[in-house]
Amino acid sequence: MAKGNLYQVNVTARDAPNNGVKFSMQSSLLSNDRLKFYKNSNNMKADDFYLLDFCLDDKTDAKDLQFVSDLNEVLWTKTTADPKECLSSRPGTSYNEFRAIAVPTPTNLLVVNDDSHTQLFTFALNFVRGGADDTDPANFITYDPIGDNKNGGITFQSSATALTLLVLAITATAVSVAAINGGW
Repeated sequence: MAKGNLYQVNVTARDAPNNGVKFSMQSSLLSNDRLKFYKNSNNMKADDFYLLDFCLDDKTDAKDLQFVSDLNEVLWTKTTADPKECLSSRPGTSYNEFRAIAVPTPTNLLVVNDDSHTQLFTFALNFVRGGADDTDPANFITYDPIGDNKNGGITFQSSATALTLLVLAITATAVSVAAINGGW
């Protein structure tokens, strides 16, 4: 049975020139400025999924940033081959492996990543200032990092541990059969 593995992703917002906002991200999944999802490294099975809790740490002077509340607008995703591609508007088609499932508080966003195949993708997290209409993309303040699905997961074919257990089971069976037949 598939299970979700929870990871926290801290998103820090700071003031930038011209009333802008500069974002940064901290997570155990962060590698070379992108979120890397590799199930083998995280001791996950192939059918397990990532559950990400994006937590906003608003260090702007106004301290009024919040996630857009609409699940179709809070997270935009798109596959890419270019690790520097930016996503500044909603793409025509989304990358459904990486999707928003809830905005439980104005400063938290829950995302599922199935990571069922290898794919580089870009995504955008959308925020608004408190009081702004969060249904109007003109009000969105966008942070657009990169994600990297490496696929994987512990499977019979890829796990040295599973192979070792199989060899031990075959050996134990052979010893049992030999003992029953009086050859041991």
